[in-house]
Amino acid sequence: MVEPLRKRMQDAQSGPLRILEVGPGTGAITRHIVPMLRKGDHVDVVELNPILHAHVSKEYAAEGMHFHNMNLLDVEVGEPYDFIFSGIPYESLPVELTEMLWRKKIQLSKVGTTITYFKYLNIIKIRSPFLRKLISKSCREQGLEFRNLPPARFYHLTISESILKDFSF
Repeated sequence: MVEPLRKRMQDAQSGPLRILEVGPGTGAITRHIVPMLRKGDHVDVVELNPILHAHVSKEYAAEGMHFHNMNLLDVEVGEPYDFIFSGIPYESLPVELTEMLWRKKIQLSKVGTTITYFKYLNIIKIRSPFLRKLISKSCREQGLEFRNLPPARFYHLTISESILKDFSF
């Protein structure tokens, strides 16, 4: 799931990156991001659950890592992110909240931002028409991760100028 980030970090021309991870849970993706970090990279990790926040902030503390115990909807828009990883369980949330969270992630993006998210295989249908439309317009790659328990389907979305215009608040 972190392969696009890995490739970008191996590019000698790539300067410092801004990365946002939302809903890291116990750190399944965080543990792959931390070893790749370079001097100047900035990672914001946003976790709503205080117990999970305490765990990831202790377990994955490193230079460039910034941990926030808050709701994604409360994140202030500053510089946009190059990569956004999301572990939010959208299929278990009300459709309206799913749309609000996705609009917020788009608001935190710029042209070329890669947003990676996953959903567990036992949850098949994407309930949100907004999310289905966004995936159809911006998904450049999807795949299965069987090493995860339960197995997950992941999506890599690339944010374009039209996505920023059409899907923002």
